[in-house]
Amino acid sequence: TFSGVEQQVRTNQLLGDMQSRFQQMGMAEMASWIGKEARSDAAVHFDGSPVTLSPNPAVGATGLVLSVRDAQGNLVSREELPVSAAPYQWLGADMAGNPLPPGTYSITQDSLIDGETVDSRAVEHYARVIEARGTGTGTNLVLEGGVEVASTRITALREAS
Repeated sequence: TFSGVEQQVRTNQLLGDMQSRFQQMGMAEMASWIGKEARSDAAVHFDGSPVTLSPNPAVGATGLVLSVRDAQGNLVSREELPVSAAPYQWLGADMAGNPLPPGTYSITQDSLIDGETVDSRAVEHYARVIEARGTGTGTNLVLEGGVEVASTRITALREAS
């Protein structure tokens, strides 16, 4: 009985070591992403420069509304967009058209059909990857401005512009 328990403990240690090695391999793979721009639905770091958003309206949408919330969750901007998946330059202005202060903002899009919201989701955008971090659940990427996102939420990768 003691021998069986000892073997199980050793097997668990080996499995833990293997998991650690697989995570290290994932980190090595993510290292090539550093310096590139990754597209995700993470919060947007706004530094005063326009941010290119990648809206994705629902099929059949007749309207598209962009909502911007600050780090405290306050609605600071709301604007109508063309119903299109074409890139959109968000200039970082509040509802009165005044520039927003630098910071982190959550940006969502509401797809409308005949004035009713049929879909609401975070808007994707590109941000430069500055770091890859291993966590207990996988690899997270740190984007410019300190925004952290799970690597599984990255939908596209491109060379930095």
